This record gives sequence, structure tokens and C-alpha cells, in this order.
Amino acid sequence: MRLVLDLRWVKSPVLDGIARVSLSLTAALMRQQPDWFFVLLFGSDKLRRFGLEWLNAASDTPIQADYVSLVIPFGPASPLNQLRLGGLLRKHRPEQYFSFYYAFQRLNIPQTIMVHDLIPLLFPDSFKQASLGFRLSMTRSDALRLLLRNARRVMTVSHSTRQDLEQQLQLPKSRIAVCYPGVSPPQPVKGPYPGLAPGYVLALGRPDPHKNLAGLISAYAALPEALRQQHPLVLAGPEDSRYTPALRQQIQDLGLDETARILGPVAPGNLPALYSGARLLAMVSHYEGFGLPVIEAMSYGVPVLAAWRGSLPEVAGEAALLVNPERPPEITWGLHRLLTKVWLRKNLIKRGREQAARFSWEASARRLAEILQQPD
Repeated sequence: MRLVLDLRWVKSPVLDGIARVSLSLTAALMRQQPDWFFVLLFGSDKLRRFGLEWLNAASDTPIQADYVSLVIPFGPASPLNQLRLGGLLRKHRPEQYFSFYYAFQRLNIPQTIMVHDLIPLLFPDSFKQASLGFRLSMTRSDALRLLLRNARRVMTVSHSTRQDLEQQLQLPKSRIAVCYPGVSPPQPVKGPYPGLAPGYVLALGRPDPHKNLAGLISAYAALPEALRQQHPLVLAGPEDSRYTPALRQQIQDLGLDETARILGPVAPGNLPALYSGARLLAMVSHYEGFGLPVIEAMSYGVPVLAAWRGSLPEVAGEAALLVNPERPPEITWGLHRLLTKVWLRKNLIKRGREQAARFSWEASARRLAEILQQPD
């Protein structure tokens, strides 16, 4: 097969969830399919160099498949994408195109599109500060159906999101395939995360409103002071000028300056140390399409407090303590139990490692190859 993999959703060397899925799945697929020819699309020469280095370093097994990497000088949502992408790809004679997020173009080859979640559609008020183009295309069901109309198949990351696609966009089951993301094996930890003493409560991800970090901060503030002094709250992940200042102000207003910290972006190489030093991971989002940090934390032996919403119950299984994210007192209760109940922690650590072992990028790549080769 001659396959286009659109990696333009890798927008920075500091990887968000979509970028990590994009690169990890690409690395596994290229190693599993040595007879395929891959056309890799990047958004800039800098990101191409970073991406190729990342792909080659992802495993000790070398990439045997032939491939070409292209810098596309316009974004996936640009009008130029519709006008020029097909011509740029034509000489490489691709047979299929795969996007790790939405696709905005028509091509004369089959397209498979990955949909991680329907967060903008389900929580449009959280995106009032987004660009007009984003709001017009991503927060309306009619616009999303148009984006997906050219897809031969829509691949999503959980049965929860598949159900959302059926109910919200009326996509037929026959067009939707589920492919769980994987988790990389735990990496050796050389020492604690710089500047952090082990034992903190960790939240990892973007500061978007649906992540419910404000609810987590409020719930954490209700813990006994002695427990907060022993187990600080660490909010790690990319900052956003639309949302991060309000979280900082909330921390200050609640008098948490000494026990709550916004860490900011985390380099991929520092994630093992960050996870390993955590007393627990809290992911109390109102909605997740998958929730990769849940599985990653479990793989490092970190107990997880998760919300009973979206895909999180599906992903966590019976290996996490689940709470209602709309009830801060319930989040406080969950934090307190996971910080103080040794028997519960041991039980969830054991179950968590078993749950994490169910997810691998190799299994994800096999599933993707199967989806791409399915007949219409």
C-alpha cells in the first residue's frame, strides 16, 4: 500500500495528546508494514526534522519501510489545502490518505479520518474565545458532517466517542471504526522531576474548561491543610492565555500559593519522572475522547482518580476511583481516599498496571492496518 500519513497536527516539539498519538501510531505502523510506502506530511522543515528524529528513535527496531517526507506550506484547514494538496501528492501515487484529525480537502483516493472527540460540539461555550473559523467548523453538527463527508471511514479512539458520532452526527455504524491508542512501556526514571519533591497530586493536560481544572482546584482546597502541605497540587501541560490566568487567580484567591503550582509544558523526556513522582493522577474532566494520561499513569504504578464521564470509565475500567466531576465535594472525597487509604492505593496500583498492559502502540498499529485494508 502507498499511504499518506498527515502529520501536520504535530504543531510543536512539545507534544499534545493528538501529536503523541500521531507520532506513536506512525512509528509503530511503519515498523509493522515494511512493504508499504509512506508519504509523511509535516507543517514545516523544523517539525519534519523533529518528527523524523522522533520516529526513528521510538524503537530499537529500525524502520525498514520506504518513505518520503514532505513539507506542506499551508495548514490542513487552509483554502490552499483544497486547491493544492492533491497536486503535491500526485507524483507519489498514493492509494490512501489518513489524517490524525479532521480533513478539509477532497482527494481522488480513499480518505480515513481520525476523530478523537466531539468536545467543541458538546461544549461550545468553552470555545467562545476560539477563532471564528474554528467555531464555524467545529462547534456545529452540520459543519462537522460536511468535514466528514469525504471520509471513506471515520476512525475514533473509544466506543464512547463512536456513540457520540452516531448520536450527534448521525453517522452510520458501518462508517465508524474504533482503534484504541496505545501506551509506551514505562521508561527508566533517572531521578525526580526537576524542582518537584515526590508525593504531589498531578493533573496533566491542556487547561481547557472541559478539563475541569477549576473544579479540581476547588476540591483540592477543601482538603485538610496538613494533607495539602504533604501533597501539593501540580498542574502540568501547555499554558493558554485564554484560561491559565484564571486558574492562577483562583489559586491565589483560595490561598493555595504554597501548595498548588502551574508547572507549564513538559518535555516528552521528562514525563517518566513526572509520573513516577506523583502520589496520584487526577483527571476529573467533564468529557474525554480517550484520556491518555490515565493509562500512562497506571503504567508507572500511579493510582488514578477519574471522572465518571465520557470515555474515562471505559478506559480506566475497574482500575481507577471514579467520581462525579460536577460535585467538588465528591472530588475532595476521592482525593482524600487516594492520599490516605494504603489498601486502596495498593489495589488500584495493581489493577492499573494490568489495565495499562491492555494498551500498546503495536496493537493500535495492527488495528489501523486492518481498518485501512477493510473493503468498503
